[in-house]
Amino acid sequence: MTVLAEHMDKAEGASQPAAQTAARSGLGRKGGAGMLWMLSATLLARGSSFLAQIVLGWLLSQGDFGVYAAAMSVAAVMQGFRDGGARRILVQKGPSHWEALVGPVFWVSTGLNLLGAAVLVCAALVLPSLALLEGSAIADPRIGGVLFTIAAAFSISSFEAIAISRLLTQFRFRDVSAINMQRAFVQNGMMVVFAVLGFGPLSFALPVLIATVTTIALGFALTRGSVQLRRLGLRMWPAIIGRTKWLLLSALGTALLMQGDYLALGVMVEPALLGIYFFSYQIVGQLQILLAANLNNVLLPMFSSIQSQRDRFRQNVIKALRLLSFLGCGAGFGLAVAYPYLERMIWGAKWESSIVPVQVIAIAFPFRLLWSVFNSVLSSLGQFRKLAASTLLAGVGVALAAGVSGLISARAETIAAGVGLYFVFGLTGIIAQGLRSVGLTVTDTLKAVWPSWLLGLVAFTGVYILEGTFAAFGAGALGSFASLISASALFMGLYFVLMRCLLTAPLRDLISFAPKRLERYLRVGMLLRG
Repeated sequence: MTVLAEHMDKAEGASQPAAQTAARSGLGRKGGAGMLWMLSATLLARGSSFLAQIVLGWLLSQGDFGVYAAAMSVAAVMQGFRDGGARRILVQKGPSHWEALVGPVFWVSTGLNLLGAAVLVCAALVLPSLALLEGSAIADPRIGGVLFTIAAAFSISSFEAIAISRLLTQFRFRDVSAINMQRAFVQNGMMVVFAVLGFGPLSFALPVLIATVTTIALGFALTRGSVQLRRLGLRMWPAIIGRTKWLLLSALGTALLMQGDYLALGVMVEPALLGIYFFSYQIVGQLQILLAANLNNVLLPMFSSIQSQRDRFRQNVIKALRLLSFLGCGAGFGLAVAYPYLERMIWGAKWESSIVPVQVIAIAFPFRLLWSVFNSVLSSLGQFRKLAASTLLAGVGVALAAGVSGLISARAETIAAGVGLYFVFGLTGIIAQGLRSVGLTVTDTLKAVWPSWLLGLVAFTGVYILEGTFAAFGAGALGSFASLISASALFMGLYFVLMRCLLTAPLRDLISFAPKRLERYLRVGMLLRG
């Protein structure tokens, strides 16, 4: 048995004592406090991101957005090598294995990052000269500079992964929130600066490099030198690579899940069309970052701490699915209601072609959000092989859905509809099948997910009908802002009433995550007893 195996296999599947103490309540107060910190920081970060997208929507063209989307899709192919799964290994194994693993894991991840950066540099040199793809977004002459910049950020990202992993193993969610928030502020602020200066697609890429550097500096300042990287641990490298091969494939699948549609479209359509779809998806993607991206940072260590308590683990998985579905449906359908008014108010019809794609993706997006729960569940149990296979399948599915839809019709609405249908049926099916390994039947998963979505659909349809009725009686003369407020308030009211009358479990789940001092007020506000 190798040195790594001794550290990684010892007490495999058992809870770490420190983690048990820190997370004794499972997905209760500790997880709720962590989620509250993550959510609060992300609200501020998403606010800055939305403001940045508003300004970029004014300053940049559809083609600029399309070139960056194409570059990111190429970089996504290399995401499977990024960090070598460092964060998952270190967080899943917990603090007791930290000192033995951190050095070797860091150096393996750094080597893989440098390899990935080298491939991106080669792509930057080759893609613009490919005559076969001439006219497509992926062969635009401007893509080379964007890829060079992404490669530079890629090459140093293992420092960031190690620092954040250290904070997560210590359940320091407040500090992780601070890191995420500063990254968003730096990146979004610099995007606006570079766009004003006329950098075009580079306005997206250069801030990524700058934000990576500032995040590394802050991460190491918060860990106060506790991250020791001097130990090479060469004897552990083969075992680490062997252990992380499924993590690498899983990361590649995740990259395809997030960028595979851009990759498929990048070789098929012109930059402007890809830009419209990318812009639309990014509007909805704010919900994913707000509700799901930081949630994974909380769920992985919390699930890891109760992995040996099978019944409790299963109930907490159901609870997490139910809660995220409730929040995601409220946000997704709410955005679908509000976006037509927001687009007219903000961009004055410049991005009118994004209205239908945004609505379609937003309605289907709650099912995409559930991947964070699925990811955290399998990672906490160390089922990396199964996670890798499922994620690759999901990522290829997104790419195929976008590609086939693009062949049917070169319209952003058609592409959005194809990807949306895949989220609702294909992705949900993969999640339901994958969760059978933790004791959930397909019916259990669907019962946790579909009721909130169906009630959200009923509320959305009700708003749509009432808006048409008001317009028929001459009430459609309200200004965009007044219409936005009235439509949004109407949807939120209908959605809450339906949930309160027909499906109170997600509301109670939400209360259970809140700090104790807020519980009473939330119960009163939601008209719940006990």
